[in-house]
Amino acid sequence: MVVQYVSCSYLDGDGHLDLVTEGRGAALIFREGKVVKGYWEKKASNELTKYTDSDGNVLDFMEGPIWIEIVPKGTRVDY
Repeated sequence: MVVQYVSCSYLDGDGHLDLVTEGRGAALIFREGKVVKGYWEKKASNELTKYTDSDGNVLDFMEGPIWIEIVPKGTRVDY
């Protein structure tokens, strides 16, 4: 599972959000029973998002489904 923190803004009075998923930001990556504090990066909309640890090492995922939760910066995540 990944928690991806992004910048966002409100699009209208109904609470619809514009989530910025291109660029770079903080992430929590849960794998193998541990949490890794790292980063996400996506340079363009036609590219895949890359996840790295705090040292910049690319994190690979095991084969199968991955749950990615995109949340506004500053969202509290308890684990």
